[in-house]
Amino acid sequence: MALAVLLVMIGSTACASTANGTETSGARPENRDVSRRTGHSLHLGSSAPTGSTPVPEAPLEATLGEPLALGAGFGRRLLVTVQAVVDPAQGGDPLSLAQVGYRFVGVEVVVRPTGGVVRTDVSADTEVVGSDGRTYLHDDDPLVGCTAVPMGTAVIGVGSTVSGCVTFEVPDAVSLAAVQFTLGHGQAQGRWRVS
Repeated sequence: MALAVLLVMIGSTACASTANGTETSGARPENRDVSRRTGHSLHLGSSAPTGSTPVPEAPLEATLGEPLALGAGFGRRLLVTVQAVVDPAQGGDPLSLAQVGYRFVGVEVVVRPTGGVVRTDVSADTEVVGSDGRTYLHDDDPLVGCTAVPMGTAVIGVGSTVSGCVTFEVPDAVSLAAVQFTLGHGQAQGRWRVS
């Protein structure tokens, strides 16, 4: 009788569930917890997962005024030129004021498709890199003497061009090192040296 009770207890323990409803039989809870915290599935063994994202290429480099040809698959090819950098730049209306300790910087960009229709957000795809190594994202303020590029995603056909200024706010103590334009969620990137 005692042996029968012991066997029933062992069987029910093997099929037990944790408090959160996850079965513990045949699994290592510590591995499952790591997967949940990081948002990535664990791959045990040496085989690489299939369908992985392609590794982005090293950025192409140029000086201001030189065009770079960027391609990111599906026929998305652009000729991008950073024409000039206006540093410091002046806000285009009385409400356009940089934060205390910061200044406006304008980046003049020209974007032209060379292989089919391209959808791109020129402002969001353009960044500046400071002497502090940090990357600064665009600002929506208008600038004096430079028409802003269209906001949001633009659909650009072959033979069409999008050009204008992208505005940034950069700390007064930081100089500009480079301007970057990224296409295809990081698959292709151009970099223009500023200093």
